Amino acid sequence: MSQLKCDNYATCRSAVPEQASETATQMLALAKGWHLWAGQTLSGKAGRVTLCKACVGANRRPERPAPEYLAQDPLFP
Repeated sequence: MSQLKCDNYATCRSAVPEQASETATQMLALAKGWHLWAGQTLSGKAGRVTLCKACVGANRRPERPAPEYLAQDPLFP
């Protein structure tokens, strides 16, 4: 196994150097905040995701502001 590269390597250029074993390389990546996932998707296909710490939240929606609280209803103090 060579170095572990982020799925977005073309843009972020993040990689974890190769360690003594594949497990050691994955453990180092996890310690650095990477997200590693392997399993079945909802459609039943095998999938694997490897994202560096910088790319983990890159595709998430921006947080919405908290809703304004309504005035207290006199029936429910």
